[in-house]
Amino acid sequence: MIFNQKGRGFTLIELMIVLVIMATLAAVAYPSYQDSLRKARRADAIAVLMRVAHAQERHFTRFARYAVNLGGVVSPENLGMTSESLQSDGGFSSVTVSSASATTYTLTAAILPVDRECGDLTLDQYGQKGASGAQEVSFCW
Repeated sequence: MIFNQKGRGFTLIELMIVLVIMATLAAVAYPSYQDSLRKARRADAIAVLMRVAHAQERHFTRFARYAVNLGGVVSPENLGMTSESLQSDGGFSSVTVSSASATTYTLTAAILPVDRECGDLTLDQYGQKGASGAQEVSFCW
């Protein structure tokens, strides 16, 4: 039996057309994927900031002051949150308490990789939200 070699396999032109189509799809899809990741990281950081803010309010109810440290054994100075309770899916690097006194605090979540649009997200004892980036706070939160 003799096989006809014509019509078997792909020509170079067909292969190049498929590669161009795939490259075009990738060029359109990749920025959208990156944007989705950025939004997910922000949402993760916001969720943890809210969780810590709620813990601060419970701490204030119990000790009549806000905690100045996240970790440690629960005391008037320590919130008692462990690194496991602040775990994320890689959305942010750290949450810190700054400007803390008996009646004030500011929580900051540093998002990694650095979010050029929003920067670090902040939340204070009044529930005022902030972002260190160039975008409006309402865009980031």
